[in-house]
Amino acid sequence: MDVSIYSVPVAERPRRRYSNEYKRQVVEASFQANTSVAAVAQAHQINANLPHTWRWQYRKGQFGAVDRAVSLVPVCLNNPEPPVTTTTDTGYFELHINAVRLQIHGTPDMQLLPELLKMIKAC
Repeated sequence: MDVSIYSVPVAERPRRRYSNEYKRQVVEASFQANTSVAAVAQAHQINANLPHTWRWQYRKGQFGAVDRAVSLVPVCLNNPEPPVTTTTDTGYFELHINAVRLQIHGTPDMQLLPELLKMIKAC
C-alpha cells in the first residue's frame, strides 16, 4: 500500500500594525469616565488585551508626551493643604479606589501615604 502525504500552504493573515496615533486614540478613549476597556476594544474591533498593553506603554510615554489630564479624576480633600514630600527615585505607584486613581511617581513616603489615603474621598 502506497501512502502519499501532501503539504498545502495555508495563507496567513498579515499581522496588523497600528500607528502610535491610533494607539493613543484608543488609550485615551479607554480613560474616559464610565467607559470600560472591553467596550473600547469592541468598538475598535480589536482584542481587549491590546488596550491594556497600550495603556502601560502610554503611561511610560512610548506614544509621545502623556496627557495627564486624561487620567485624573476630580476628588475632594478633607484637608486642603496636603503634606509635601520630595523624592529622587523614579518608581511608579498607582492605586485605584472606586473611581479615584492615585498616581505616585517616585518612591512613596510611607508616612505620607496613609495621610494621603485619609484625605481622599470621591466627590
